[in-house]
Amino acid sequence: VPRFNLNEEENEIKNQYYTNLTTFMNEQQQKWLMGVETVDATWDKYIETITNMNYYEIEKIYNDAYNRINK
Repeated sequence: VPRFNLNEEENEIKNQYYTNLTTFMNEQQQKWLMGVETVDATWDKYIETITNMNYYEIEKIYNDAYNRINK
């Protein structure tokens, strides 16, 4: 697994959102695995929530860092 070197701005953005985002994602995945909720019934809301929690911004940060490694 490559080590990603984030620049200062990327690191600030990641630090602002990452913990809450991963906590939410892990908790939701546990609900699905334990049968508390079904993926089919909650998927659209899950995507809406992670989008609002800046998932795609964090994804872009890691994609950009990956692309810098593989220039």
